[in-house]
Amino acid sequence: MKKAFTFIFLCVFAMMFANAQKPVHTITDATGTVTWGDTAVYLLNGLVFVEDGDTLTIEEGVIIKGAPGQEESASALVVAKGGTIIANGTAANPIVFTAQVDTITSPSSQSNIPTTTRGLWGGLIILGNGVTNQTGASAIEGIPTDEPRGSYGSDSPEADQSSGSLKYVSIRHGGTDIGEGNEINGLTLGAVGSGTTISYVEVVSNKDDGIEWFGGAPKCDHILVSFCADDSYDYDQGFSGMNQFMVAIQDTLAGDRLGEHDGGDENETGRPFAHPVFSNVTYIGAGADAGTRLITFRDNAGGEYRNSIFFNQAKGIDIEDLTTDQDSWERFESDSIVIANNVFWNIADNDTAAVLTISAYEADKETKKDPTEAQVLAVKTHFVDNMNHFVNPGVSMTDPVPATAQNDTSYVGMDSFFQKVGYQGAFGSTNWAANWTLTFATRTVVPENTVYVFDNGTGVGDDNSVNEKVVWDNETVWVLNGFVFVNAGDTLEIEPGTIVKGAAGQEESASALIVANGGYIKAVGTADAPIIFTAAADELDGTIPNTTRGLWGGIIILGNGVTNQTGSSAIEGIPTSEPRGSYGSDSPVAEHSSGILKYVSIRHGGTDIGEGNEINGLTLGACGTGTTISFVEILANKDDGVEWFGGAPRCDHIIAAYCADDSYDYDQGFSGYNQFLVAIQDADACDRLGEHDGGDENETGRPFAHPVFSNVTYIGAGADAGKRLITFRDNAGGEYRNSIFFNQAKGIDIEDLTTDQDSWERFESDSIVIANNIFWNIADNDTAKLLTVSAYEADKSTAKDPTDDQVAAVKQHLIDNNNKIVDPGITVDNPTLANNYEIADFTAMNSWFTVTTYVGAFEPDQNWALGWTESLGDVDAQNAVKVGVFNYSAPSESVSIYPNPFASYFRIDLEENTSAVLRMYDVTGKQVKVVNVMNSNESIDCSDLRTGLYTYSVEIDGKFAYGKALKR
Repeated sequence: MKKAFTFIFLCVFAMMFANAQKPVHTITDATGTVTWGDTAVYLLNGLVFVEDGDTLTIEEGVIIKGAPGQEESASALVVAKGGTIIANGTAANPIVFTAQVDTITSPSSQSNIPTTTRGLWGGLIILGNGVTNQTGASAIEGIPTDEPRGSYGSDSPEADQSSGSLKYVSIRHGGTDIGEGNEINGLTLGAVGSGTTISYVEVVSNKDDGIEWFGGAPKCDHILVSFCADDSYDYDQGFSGMNQFMVAIQDTLAGDRLGEHDGGDENETGRPFAHPVFSNVTYIGAGADAGTRLITFRDNAGGEYRNSIFFNQAKGIDIEDLTTDQDSWERFESDSIVIANNVFWNIADNDTAAVLTISAYEADKETKKDPTEAQVLAVKTHFVDNMNHFVNPGVSMTDPVPATAQNDTSYVGMDSFFQKVGYQGAFGSTNWAANWTLTFATRTVVPENTVYVFDNGTGVGDDNSVNEKVVWDNETVWVLNGFVFVNAGDTLEIEPGTIVKGAAGQEESASALIVANGGYIKAVGTADAPIIFTAAADELDGTIPNTTRGLWGGIIILGNGVTNQTGSSAIEGIPTSEPRGSYGSDSPVAEHSSGILKYVSIRHGGTDIGEGNEINGLTLGACGTGTTISFVEILANKDDGVEWFGGAPRCDHIIAAYCADDSYDYDQGFSGYNQFLVAIQDADACDRLGEHDGGDENETGRPFAHPVFSNVTYIGAGADAGKRLITFRDNAGGEYRNSIFFNQAKGIDIEDLTTDQDSWERFESDSIVIANNIFWNIADNDTAKLLTVSAYEADKSTAKDPTDDQVAAVKQHLIDNNNKIVDPGITVDNPTLANNYEIADFTAMNSWFTVTTYVGAFEPDQNWALGWTESLGDVDAQNAVKVGVFNYSAPSESVSIYPNPFASYFRIDLEENTSAVLRMYDVTGKQVKVVNVMNSNESIDCSDLRTGLYTYSVEIDGKFAYGKALKR
C-alpha cells in the first residue's frame, strides 16, 4: 500500500512540475462555445459536454488530460448531438488527449506512461444526427443512460450532418470502466454524418475498442489504432462510411479482433444494412499464439475491404451464417461483402481455406452447424476471383511500411473520396504516422529556437556527416556549415516545419546537404508545415527578392540506379576528390531508393564551387525508381532548378522558379516519370526551360535517356529574352504530353548531327513524343517554329540546313499528336487554367500517372502550390501581391504597434481618422492574419497565433510599412 501511494504521489508531483510552464484549466460539465489554445493544459474532470448549438475549437498543439475516475466519475469529452468540435492539429503540432498522470507538456515531449497502460481516463465521444438502422434516438455506449446529452440519431436523420472535424489528434491510455464490461472506446462515433471528417487520428492503448462507429457515415482517413485491449475497429447499426489508409496494430498480450463488424443491435434486420468501404488498410495482428481473429462479419453486416494488407493473425475473416436471416451470409450472397485486391501473410497459416470462412450456427447463435460444400466453395472462389494473394509484404509492428512494394490495386467503381494510389496497404514508401503519434514517437524535448550548427567539433562526427539515424526536429534551426553528408547506410529524417539554413561560402567552403550513395533521406513536410532549405542570411520575412541567388549550395541526392555511364561517376557540384560524391556503379539497382522529399522548399541556392560550376537547387544522381520527389519547390537558384543524372525517380508536383540557368535538365540515360511540373523564368536570368541530354562523355551509351513528362506548365521569359523552350541533344529522347507551354521566344529543337550522337535518330525511332499539348506565345505562335531541327556538322559548331523531309516530319508530328496553339488563359502570377481544353490523353501511359481531363500542372482554379511555396503559394488575391514582398515606401502617417513583444493583444498607433490594413506572416512567409483597422489605438486580438516571430505589413493609401513583432 505504501509503495502504491508513493508511486501515485511521484506521478502527480512530476505532472505538476512538468505543467509548471502552463496553467491547468479544469473543465467540468459543459464547455460552451469556446477555443482552447495551447497556452494552457485542459483537464477534464468528469463527463464534459459540448452541448447542442455550441462549438469547441481546439488549436494545434493543445494537451487535454482526463482525470481518473470510474463509473459515474469517469472523465470524457462528449460532443452532444447538435454540438460541433473543430480539433485540427498538424503533423508538427498534433492535439493530444491523454491521462492526468501523463507528464507530457507539449506534443513533442516524452510520455512517462508505457503503451501497455490502459483505462486511465475515458475517451472522446462524438454524437450526431446521421443515419442509423435503429428506431428513433439511442443512448450511446459509455455514458449513463439517464444522461439526455448521450443520445444520438432520431426519426428525422440527416445523412450529410456534420459534427465537425478531427485532424492530427492522438488519443491515449483511455477506456475507463463505467460499469460491468462497459468501457469507453478511444473514439466513439454515434450517428455521425458524412459531413464529419476524421483524418490523421491515433488511438493508442485503450482498454476497450480503438474506434467504434454506431451508424452514420463520416469520412475517415489516415487512422492508426494500436495496442488496444479489445477490437481495433468496431462498427454497428448500419454504419456506411468510407475509410482509407487505416492501420491497426495489436499487442500480443491484449486484443480481440482487428475488425468486429455488426449490422444491427436490437434491430438486426433494420435498414440500411451496414455497408462501409475500407481501402488501403494495414492490419497487423498479435500472431498465431494469441489465437485471435482478423475480422468478423455478423448480425446482417456487410462491408468491403480492398487494396489492403493483412499480416500476422491466427485466424482469418469469418462470415456468420444462422438458420435465420439475421446473419451476414445473406449479405455475402448479395455481393454486399467484398474482399478484393488484398495481400495476406501469416494469416491462418497462409491456408486459403482458412482465410475466408463461414461460422455456421443455429438460430440461437450458440449451436454450431457445418457450412455446406457450396458455401465453402463460394468463399474460396470469392477470394481467388477478387485478386487476393498470399505475399510477404515485409511489414512489422515497428515498421508498417512494406519492404516490398505491393501494387496490385483496383479502384474501379469506387467513390471519388478514395485516393487512387499505386500501392496496397496504408503506406507507400514512407510512414505518415511517424513522429506525431505515440505509436511511432521518436522525438525528445528540445529547447525552443535552438540553432544547431553542423560542422567539425559538434560531436556529430569529425567528417562533417550524419551518422546512423538522426532526426532533425522542427523546434530547432539547423545550419549547414560546409558539405554535410548522409553517409552510406545512414538515415536523416527531417520533421515537418523544420528550417534548414546553408551558411555562406564558395568553392571548398560551400554549404550543401549531400545524401551519399547508400544513404537515405526522409524529409516529409506537409502543406501546413513545409520543410524549408534556405540561406543563413534569410530571415524568412520576405525581404530577399526572387532575383537573389547563390547564397548557399543546395541538396544533392545520390543513388545506385541505372545510368548510361561506365561504373560510378563524380557528381557535379562536389570536388572530384570527395569519394562520397560518387553515384551509380557497375552493378546498378533500377528500383534503388535514396529516400523521399515531400513538401520541401529549396531557396536561393547555387553557390559557385569553381569556374562555371554551381550547385543545382536539387541534384539527383542515379536515384532509382524507389526514390520519391513530391511537392518540392526550387526558388531562385543560380544554376539549374532540378538536374537528373541518370536514374528514374518518381517526381510529381515540382516547381522550379526564377532559376538563372535551366529549369529542368537531364542527362546520362534519365528515364523517370514526372507529372505536374511547373517552371517559371525570370526575363533577366535564365536559359532553357528544359535542357535534355542523352549522355555525357558516353553519348552513345545505353540506355538512351527517355523520361516521360505529363501535365507540365512551362512559363518562359517572353519574346525579348530570346530563350528556347526545350532542347533534345546528345542522343536524348523523351516525351512531353498533356502540357502547357507559354511565353517563350523559341520552341522545341532536336539536334541533328552528321554522326549518330544526336537526338534526330531518337525522333525517327519514336523516342521523342510531343503529344496533346497547348502552345501559346511560343515562337510567335508559328507552327513551323514550335518544333524544329537544329542541324549541324559533326563538330557541332557548323550549321547545316535541315532537309525538307525533316521539316515536314516535325510539323506533321505536331499535327498528328493533337498539339494546339490556343490561349490557356494563364499568367505568371496565376498559372491555373482559365480556359480548360480537355485534350488530355493517357492512352498507353504507365499507370503511375494520374489520369486527368485537363492539360498542364493545375486543374482549373485549383492551385496545389498555395500555402507552402514562396513562388506561387502565398498570394494575396485581393491585392495581387506576393506575400512577404512589400512596397517599402512608407506611408506619410506614423505607424507603430505596441506592446512589442506582445502576449495576446497589441494596438496600432495611427493618426486620427486614418484606416489601415494589417497583414501578419509567420516565419515561412505564410499569411496568418488580415485585419481592417478602422480606429486609432484599436486593439488587435492575436490570441489565435502561436508563440514566435512574425512579420507584419501595414497598408495605408496603397503604401506599406513593415516590421517584426514577437508573440511571447
